Amino acid sequence: MAFQPNSKQQTDDNIGPETQALAHMTNQPKCVVKYLESDLFEAFPDAIVNVCSCVGLKRNTTSHRLGKAFPSYSQEYRRLCLRKKLQLGQVHVYDIGTLFGTRFVFSLPLRRHWNETLKPPVIRSALRTVYTTAQELGIRTLAFPLFEGPPHEWLHDKFLEEAAAPCEVQGQLEEVLLFKEE
Repeated sequence: MAFQPNSKQQTDDNIGPETQALAHMTNQPKCVVKYLESDLFEAFPDAIVNVCSCVGLKRNTTSHRLGKAFPSYSQEYRRLCLRKKLQLGQVHVYDIGTLFGTRFVFSLPLRRHWNETLKPPVIRSALRTVYTTAQELGIRTLAFPLFEGPPHEWLHDKFLEEAAAPCEVQGQLEEVLLFKEE
């Protein structure tokens, strides 16, 4: 199911002058933030971020679809939760082991329990962690869900800030695909 972003959001391959200026000022490759209107699994991003909790329950559509597509990922996620290895705001990288298409799933717990409210500092640090991890792994395309809580424009702007921020790791993250969970 496609969704229509509002007029402030970027919808095509063209990026605005402020984004170009940020990328030019830092001498880093441009990172484009786009809104995915097709099926997530047909876009074949290098990595998919699964926003989750630390208790091991699948509460969103992305978790269910990832569990069906990659059963071993789902088992490892539950195992990590049972052993209390998932830390709030820290990325757990699961290597799918494919030669092409999506190679990684990032488990990103933003709350300890699924009914806990989201905290802005946790979200900010988690986005920085996701961006840094993607650069360390040489990921070029990252799919990130539009989860409840922050406005979509805020997520868009935070990814652009991360792309413009100086980073010790010179990565190749070129595209962030924001997708709406159904």
